[in-house]
Amino acid sequence: MSGGIRTNELLNCYHCGSTGCDLYQGLEDLMFGVPGQWSFLQCPSCGLAWLKNQPIVEDIPKLYESYYTHASVEPDNTFKKIVKIGIPVHDFAYNQALPHPRLLTAIAAKIGPLREIAAHSVMWQKAKTGGKLLDFGCGAGVDLFHLQQMGWQVFGTEPDPKAVEAARKLLNNDNVFEGFLEDAGFDENTFDALTSSHVLEHLFDPLTTLKECRRVMKPGAQLTFATPNIDSLASRHFKEYWRGLEIPRHLFLFSERSLREMAEKAGFRNIKILTPSCYAFYIWQGSYLLKTEHALPGGIPRNTGLGIKLRALFFWGMEFLRNHFGSPCGEELILIAEK
Repeated sequence: MSGGIRTNELLNCYHCGSTGCDLYQGLEDLMFGVPGQWSFLQCPSCGLAWLKNQPIVEDIPKLYESYYTHASVEPDNTFKKIVKIGIPVHDFAYNQALPHPRLLTAIAAKIGPLREIAAHSVMWQKAKTGGKLLDFGCGAGVDLFHLQQMGWQVFGTEPDPKAVEAARKLLNNDNVFEGFLEDAGFDENTFDALTSSHVLEHLFDPLTTLKECRRVMKPGAQLTFATPNIDSLASRHFKEYWRGLEIPRHLFLFSERSLREMAEKAGFRNIKILTPSCYAFYIWQGSYLLKTEHALPGGIPRNTGLGIKLRALFFWGMEFLRNHFGSPCGEELILIAEK
């Protein structure tokens, strides 16, 4: 029991079975106020980290009572259109009309951090007009809406009924299933692509979910999952104040090795792991406020001053450069794999 939330201790690694070592102890939820004290263990073999006192299934809703689902869609300005539409046209073969000179896109596509943002916006999926794409844990459908605009026939799953309602309204269809992927009953070999952004770390049984993802994908289809990187530069620097810990909602935090091996166990092939720095600017600010203010209400850094923003921008650039020159220390792990 932790603060009225019933828990079970998980002492051995979910992935490889090794006995976990203490990583952080006595942590509190400084973002959404879930009561209790929480601890993290880490596997000395594969690097997977996990919440030691795991909430039981029936008490999981208590962790999300004041949690945001996802942001709403905001109109894109010219710069965002260059990044989110222009660069995918340039790099991922999307066939969209460009509302700006092609030269601007060509220039933007040569700027590494902008290319990472653009790739993230289409989840590293190459164009397949009319192809069926499933976003597992789609929230209010913001990412799906962009992919729909880029030519995909989109579907989603989401357990939050309010988010499902918002997603269906945004997408103007009923292609979002209310519940978990395992309960959706999709036929085998249904989807041309499958994506998920920051969902895997919330799951009790991520391997089973990866196997279900593979089942519903067509042969040759690409899966792209984004999840926090326990070995990121900000994680190493801020330690227990790292924004990516997201205590106690993040049950598992992956290393590059543990994520790759889990994808192999699930039967995927042609596995590639990327560690982009797209979120470094945001994560640094959140982590800095957690460390200095011991609070980050709502989980989002708001109204930060110019000095903090400049330091975060510098950190983003430094992390990008370290990644570029061979140190996989970005804030996210991106799993790209084929069935």
